[in-house]
Amino acid sequence: MSPKTIPVIIDCDTGIDDANALVIACASARLDIRAVTTVAGNTVIENSTRNTLNVLHLLGRDDIPVGRGAAGPIFGPLRAAASTHGEDGLGGYRFEQDATAALSPLPAPELIARTLEASCEPVTLIALGPATNVAALLLQRPDLHAKIEKIVFMGTSDQRSLFRTFNIRVDPEAFRICLESGLPVYGVGRLLALQHAYITQDELEEIGRIGNRVGDFIYQILSAYTDYRLVDGKKVIAMFDEATVAFAVEPGLFTYQKYFCEVDCGDSWRRGLTYIDFDGTLKKAEEEKNLYYVETADREGFVKLMMDAIRSYADLS
Repeated sequence: MSPKTIPVIIDCDTGIDDANALVIACASARLDIRAVTTVAGNTVIENSTRNTLNVLHLLGRDDIPVGRGAAGPIFGPLRAAASTHGEDGLGGYRFEQDATAALSPLPAPELIARTLEASCEPVTLIALGPATNVAALLLQRPDLHAKIEKIVFMGTSDQRSLFRTFNIRVDPEAFRICLESGLPVYGVGRLLALQHAYITQDELEEIGRIGNRVGDFIYQILSAYTDYRLVDGKKVIAMFDEATVAFAVEPGLFTYQKYFCEVDCGDSWRRGLTYIDFDGTLKKAEEEKNLYYVETADREGFVKLMMDAIRSYADLS
């Protein structure tokens, strides 16, 4: 018997890794994608929305409604990641024409709310960008919390590295709202991607040899991606958003534990840092622990899942 499908809503700030994450999500028979919403983060909301619509069109998924969301964080200006994703969010990649058919007239929080209301079962929210839209939904519609199975979020970092993950740095208040919602929150963090969910240059070249349009697209945008790291002296690309979607698709590839987490929302350089009580110093009761921190991944299994997803697409006319 095939596994039960998982109803999901994906909230994304479509830059390079979000685009690849959408490729994985749309290829999965496990995920029932009810809606996609956009948020400013990697790039401005106009680019994020256009990129999302164009990627879904490339994947043959114009049937998924797309809601345009927040143009900036709850407080302060947007600081996008043009140096990593390019000014347009996709490293300069050009689609033949912009797709618009799937754009919903509903703003992101309302589209999420309507989708939850229409669902007969709880829905998983996959947040690949700053949590601004998700936080708005949680604040505006507390009556819908019971319709949310869990939040799978791309972010969180080991505070010992003093590194602020991008999505939380952009909107720490939004992530704090998620943590305080009482809902199960799963954080797929920076260290997991750097240590366990990455691809090598050889694996990137393998994507380029797959020979379909989706593979060519992913090869081109990942080749433009500037967020490289060194592992054993070799350049690798950390798969941040891809790992987050992969966790939703195949959680058995990952390990995680529940901890208490708080986020710094002050105005010092620490703003956006997450503090995770790994060693139990704060002596929090089990019910006070608010984050399932995803710690490790089976890299071989993750890479296979991603490669199989890219290979699954036939060329679309």
